[in-house]
Amino acid sequence: KGTSQTMQRDPEYINLISEVMITLKRSIETAEACGVDPQKIIIDPGIGFGKTVEHNLELIRNIRKIKVLHKPVMVGCSRKNFIGKILGIDNPRERLMGSATAAVIAIINGADIVRVHDVREMAQVVRFVDAAYPAFYKS
Repeated sequence: KGTSQTMQRDPEYINLISEVMITLKRSIETAEACGVDPQKIIIDPGIGFGKTVEHNLELIRNIRKIKVLHKPVMVGCSRKNFIGKILGIDNPRERLMGSATAAVIAIINGADIVRVHDVREMAQVVRFVDAAYPAFYKS
């Protein structure tokens, strides 16, 4: 949705999940047509890029729908602005708990990979979710 300078100006979608999936499917097709090994493709729904707080939450809740593209899904919520807006925290470095919560929700909803800043802390979060939901979120 626009350029890096304009994408956050009132982004609108008719059907967010469908539109993101169409874009991801086209990107997968382009990559494979250019010779990228299909087994090496990971998709990222673009949390925070041209999306409102509500859009980001909808994406996190619906990762399982994106998995029909049969590629690992990576979600990068760590320290994002939408977390700051929800929690009222301006400084990105102070968003650890919001980032951890977003990671847990993303994993439980099907994320295969979470991109993080606070690796040690988030590794603990992921290990705990793995222990609590050993098979639930993998399907």
